[in-house]
Formats: sequence, C-alpha cells, structure tokens
Amino acid sequence: MTSPALPSGRAATPREIIAESLWRANRSKTASARADFSDVSAANRAAIDWAVEAGVVNGMGGGKFGTGWNVSRQDFAVMLWRAAGKPPASGSVRFGDAAAIADYARDAAAWTEGSGIINGIGGSFELQSSVTRAQVAAILQRYLTKQEGEITLIAAGLVKVYEQLGWHPAGKVAVKVSTGEPPASNYLRAELIGDLVRSVSGTIVECNTAYGGSRAASAMHKQVAADHGFTAIADFDLMDEDGEASWPVTGGKRLDHILVGSHAENYPDWLILSHYKGHAMAGFGGAIKNVGIGASSSSGKVLVHSVGTRTSDSIMYSDQDAWLEALAEMVDGFVDHVGKEHIVYVNVMNRLSVDCDCDGRPAEPDSDADLNWNDRESRSTREQNDKSVRPGIASKTVDLSGYATIYVGFPIWWGEEPRILDTFVESYDFSGKTMIPFCTSSSSGIGSSGRNMEQLTSGATWLDGRRFGGSVSVDELGAWADGLQ
Repeated sequence: MTSPALPSGRAATPREIIAESLWRANRSKTASARADFSDVSAANRAAIDWAVEAGVVNGMGGGKFGTGWNVSRQDFAVMLWRAAGKPPASGSVRFGDAAAIADYARDAAAWTEGSGIINGIGGSFELQSSVTRAQVAAILQRYLTKQEGEITLIAAGLVKVYEQLGWHPAGKVAVKVSTGEPPASNYLRAELIGDLVRSVSGTIVECNTAYGGSRAASAMHKQVAADHGFTAIADFDLMDEDGEASWPVTGGKRLDHILVGSHAENYPDWLILSHYKGHAMAGFGGAIKNVGIGASSSSGKVLVHSVGTRTSDSIMYSDQDAWLEALAEMVDGFVDHVGKEHIVYVNVMNRLSVDCDCDGRPAEPDSDADLNWNDRESRSTREQNDKSVRPGIASKTVDLSGYATIYVGFPIWWGEEPRILDTFVESYDFSGKTMIPFCTSSSSGIGSSGRNMEQLTSGATWLDGRRFGGSVSVDELGAWADGLQ
C-alpha cells in the first residue's frame, strides 16, 4: 500500500491553506459566526470562519471563498499584514517591481519587506507569482519570530513600568482587565500582559456585561476569556457569577451605593490594568472606565449608566455629564472600600481606536503611516484634500443646548480645519449660538477654517478666529477670551 503523494514545496498555496496557517498561528481561535460560503469544506471551516471574521481574508464574490485558488505573493503579504493588526510601514518598497504594487497592498508590501518577513526574488517582489508552500513556511517562520520578539519586548517593558511604581501587595491580587468583546476588539492581549500578571501572582477578574453580546452570561464569558488566552496565563474569576455586593458611596451626587461582583470581597489588593482607548460616552476610556463599569456587576453597570435610577433594562442614558459624574462616584466608592493604598493603576496605550473594547468590530486604529502629514498619499492627507470626507466621531451625544457661546479649537491643517471638524459642525444645531474658532500651530495662520465651518452651519454667529503657538500662556488665553465678551 502506498501513501498519497504530498504536495511539493514548489507547489502553489491555495487560499484555504493560508487561512489555516494563520489561524493556527493565532491559537486556533473560534469565530463567533459562520462565514457564508458554499465552497468551504468541514476540514477548513473553523480556520476560514476565523480568518473572515478577523478581517484577514475576504470572499471572492458570488458566495464563494475561493477554495483552491492560489495566493499571490502580494496577497499573502496583505494577509500577514492584516493578521498582524495592520502595523505601520517604515519606508517604501525598494524592489524593482515596486511600481506595480496594487494600492490595497502597498502598506502591506512595505511592512513585510521592511520587517524582513518577505524577501525578494532576483531583486523583485514577484507580486503576482503564486507563493509556494516552501516560501509560506519560511515567511511564516520569520513572521512569527518577529511577532514573538515584539511581544516579548513590550511584555518586558510593561513589567519594568510596573516595577517603577514600587507597589508591594501583601494579599491576594485581583488584576482587573477587559476580556474584550468578540470577534475583533482591541483588548490587551494575554501575551502582552502575561509576564506582569504572573509577577504579582494575580487572578484576572471581570464581570458580565449589561448590553448583551458574548459576555452577558457566565458560561459564554468564560469561553471568551479562554478564547482570548486569559485562562492560559492566570486563574480567571468572573466576580458576579455568584451574585453581587453593595458598597456605599459617601457624599455622592448621583449614587449612594455601588454594586460589584460578590467575589470582589475576596481580593485585598488590585492591579487595574487598562487598555486606553476611545469610548462613546466618556470620550476616552482607561482606568476609570475599567473600574467604574468593568468592576460593576451586570446590574451595577445599569445602575451607573442610568445614573442611579435603576438596576435593570436599558443602559442608554442621554445626559453625558450626569453619566460621567455617576461613573466617577462609582470609582470613589470602590476606592474608599478597598483603600487607595491597595490599588495600583497601569494604563496601556496599545492599538488606540475610537471604539471601546466592548465593541466587537471597532474602527481600525490610525497608524503612523495614516497620519503622516508629510506624505501626500497618506490617508489623512487624502481625506484633508477631499472636502466631501466626513471622518466619524466616537460620540455624538454631547448636549449643547445649555451653551450660548462655543469655542471650537483644533490643530490647523494647511490653513484649514481638519475634516473631522466639518463632521462636528454638521452634527449639531448651532442656531442662535456664538461660535468662536481658534487653532494651534507653530507657524500657519487660521486661514479659511472659520469661514469654511460657518458655511456648514445656519443660524449661528461666527466670530473671527485666532491662532495660538505652543508657547501661549494661560494669561494670554484668558485675556483673549475676556476681550471677546
């Protein structure tokens, strides 16, 4: 009996094998949804579901994944780049066929070349040549080595930052993190925080969500924690699995008590390890969000979101200022109960997105390449040159009804306002209000920005704006504002 012949190392590599390889490199994670393709076999189903959900690959149209279609070296670079989180490229492609790179692959090709992950063939990238199985093996080895090296460097740096705090817990340590909403939120990866968590012999703690999703029920939430690698680095405790505890708030305006997971009573010391990112209500979310919402039980989350008015039903609340006050008071109650000497905070600025880790499909964080204003082809430059572009705003819930005068501040961009300011002024009714623009710049004036925004509003009175340099003093700003009265 003879064994079936194995593919040669020179054989081209089909899409399903690339998906399988990257899936295994990402700990064979389970997707939350099934990709709707008619040409996927059971053997590759889990890998393709993950790859599609994670944004690594797309279908080929007509309800087909493209099973059996060979992958070009250019497209393999794109898949690797997406799997790595679309990191910024330093420089551009230097191979002889660089001019032929497709626009969608340019950043990916530059990153894979600059990182030494994909080497050329005879001085060329060989963009359209099928990537062979031997090449896939070599490229994946370099890719994984680079990823592991970067993770090791960041993880070691995180431990050093913590050590500088000089905190020495004597009791059992709770490490409060966000486990992250599937399928693609930007939570702190387990491999980044594992060394730090182990260094304090910590238990990773969380509470169930109040908005539904994959972490609203204990069994599902535990599965998410496992899928995201947290149970592999430490014990995991879902604090409100067995109920909740009420802790008092002293002198609160919005809350007189908070509701935390009952297991919170088991931990005398707390490491608040937070992913710093955007948030629809708070604007930004770090340690205060991680404690104020994250340490609250499911019903405690509703209590905070409803500004102390209820513990069930919708978490939506329209008064942002009142919500922020309730959030702060929850943290006050938490700190008073635990004792501030028993808490240490570490915020990690990693994969900064406008969206919270409770968003399973967040906006892609801006890369250095995206924001390179010296590059005429960068995304931000192209957006700025297109007056029809309206970048999204994380939150449009600010109540401006009580304000008669609004100062609109922004960094100047070649004599004009950034396009996101156009989004802002078109998102609200400024009728009857006085609008005062001002900008920051080391050299450029305010240009036409005030006139541009005035044309996008109606019923508002726009005053002349002013530019301020980096050396402006508080007294100078105050004198300018007073002079406008």
